[in-house]
Amino acid sequence: MSEERRIGQMREQMSFKRNSLERLERKNGPLAKRRPLEYQTYLKDSGIIDKEFFPESLSIDQLQEVLVPDHASSEKTDSGYIFTLNSGGKIKVETDKDSIVDSINFFYGNYGGKIDEEIVANRFISILEGQESLDLVFKKNDYYQQEQEVQERINSSRRAVDIPQIEESDVAENFRDGVLLVPDMHGDMERHNFATSIIDSGKIDWFAMEMLPHKKQEAVDAFINMPEDSREYDDAKQELLLYYSKNWEDKHGDISSPEENPYFQILKSCKKNKIQVKAMDVDSNYYRKNLRSNDLVIGTRNLAWANQVPENGNGIVFGGRAHFEMDAGINVQDFLVDKRKDISIVKFKD
Repeated sequence: MSEERRIGQMREQMSFKRNSLERLERKNGPLAKRRPLEYQTYLKDSGIIDKEFFPESLSIDQLQEVLVPDHASSEKTDSGYIFTLNSGGKIKVETDKDSIVDSINFFYGNYGGKIDEEIVANRFISILEGQESLDLVFKKNDYYQQEQEVQERINSSRRAVDIPQIEESDVAENFRDGVLLVPDMHGDMERHNFATSIIDSGKIDWFAMEMLPHKKQEAVDAFINMPEDSREYDDAKQELLLYYSKNWEDKHGDISSPEENPYFQILKSCKKNKIQVKAMDVDSNYYRKNLRSNDLVIGTRNLAWANQVPENGNGIVFGGRAHFEMDAGINVQDFLVDKRKDISIVKFKD
């Protein structure tokens, strides 16, 4: 690859990433910096932590003990408490009739103007850290070790690896073996049809996809491998349809049923062609909307994806383009080169 072309590609990648961040910040406000933490300190899309995140029942008395009086003042409300942090920002806590916390909501305060809910949350997290009380509110972070590895790469300023590119029109002729990265534009049926054409070509042994989390692998295996008249197949199909009724259902316009979801249709194509499917992604709780463009979170997902890619055989890695096009060395291929040297990527005409 010429130096001029390499620089041109890098500029394109940086522009794509910058535009994505700008769109996200216009919608959600400034992004707070994230760092590796041992506990799942992410928020829901609306800046809320609810009881599904708590490791066990959390009482308002426990929160009072942590926050008041050193770090905040408190005010009782009809539904719980409002804590005003000394450093700025407010925390609204909803409780049930037994004073057990149902939800914790972070919102803007008046300390130096508007404060993004995530920044207020980070202040709360820092207070818990200082008192070694993170385990009161948060479950263990299953991806803490991966986050540390990714953060080390970010700090090292390692650049993205160069891998061969194959023009979209040349894939049928030039892709013969190895790992082919296929960047998806979620909702773009041309990308979907392209992936399906490779599945139908008979050239691959496996298909790894973003659109399924690791925890669905058992169901995926049963769906692909069990006879269609078996109970195991039927149970797996229903589990996957339930998943697609709540996930990825809004990417392709009007879909009348989960079975019409194009990503479920990919599974059906793989079954027809006897191709194994790898569920690549982490649990969606890990990358709530306000963290999706955060380098550490994307990099950790990319590492998790790479870990799911088989060490042998020919296959496709199918996922959003951002996971292959960051300028830092935390793309899927940056982690994948440690176990596969035969990697190439499709270059689409945008």
